[in-house]
Amino acid sequence: MVRLNNSADVRSVAMVCVAVALILVPQFLKLPSALAVPWLLVAFLACCASHVVVHNHNHRVIFTGDTANIAFNLFATVSRGHCASDVHIAHNQNHHLEQGRDGDWIRPSLGGHGHPALCLARYIGRATLSMLRERRRLGWDGMWRLPQPFRTSILMEKVFLPCVIVVLALHDWRMFLLFCVLPWAASLAWLVGVNYVQHEGCDPESRFGHSRNFTGAFTNWLLFNNGYHTAHHLDSGQHWSELSEAHRRIAASIPPALIEASAARYMVRRYILPKTNGIEIGA
Repeated sequence: MVRLNNSADVRSVAMVCVAVALILVPQFLKLPSALAVPWLLVAFLACCASHVVVHNHNHRVIFTGDTANIAFNLFATVSRGHCASDVHIAHNQNHHLEQGRDGDWIRPSLGGHGHPALCLARYIGRATLSMLRERRRLGWDGMWRLPQPFRTSILMEKVFLPCVIVVLALHDWRMFLLFCVLPWAASLAWLVGVNYVQHEGCDPESRFGHSRNFTGAFTNWLLFNNGYHTAHHLDSGQHWSELSEAHRRIAASIPPALIEASAARYMVRRYILPKTNGIEIGA
């Protein structure tokens, strides 16, 4: 019998289902042209949320049984256009250990210097290439380091995803490019970029100053409390539904400059209308 480890993950599974539906429906049903742009926007947001679900799942599996978790990985792979179990290699095994230091494949220093928006764009490209290079360097050894069910699942995902891509592209390549590739690519760029936003200017050696936090209600609803990033890094085994309370307990210890009420306002202030090209954060 399929069982959830935590009942709150009904919403996690539902979000991935929504993302897959938004990607696949336009392949088989013709949408009114007026719906194309809003559909793509909602699909992008759902894919972003699915990335967070997969991130959470890699830290703490959603289902009690390996078979259900493998099936979920395959389904979630379609929602993000990228193997779900790959997250474990780059994120769990590297980022959480190195946490922005020189050994981190996605360290903030990859953004370089200059206008903050340029640094963010540069970071997305460099961090993506860094992960590709390091995964290639690890090769099969990286996969064999994965815990179950991800070790078995990743082999299936690497066969399943190309098959899905070929079938959809042959069915209708124009709709595939527009409603699959575009949300996939945009949300993957967002996933890489959000790590920069959460760690840029922070101190990886500081217990409470290594991550930026966003406390807005909508951000944390959509992204499954990923805004409470310091609490997540302090105990990555916590279920996402526990992070709000965990953040509340440590908020007084986090440097005030690393707590933002609004992600949107911070993005405008930092990357669109910056007052300075640097950030200085105390430990």
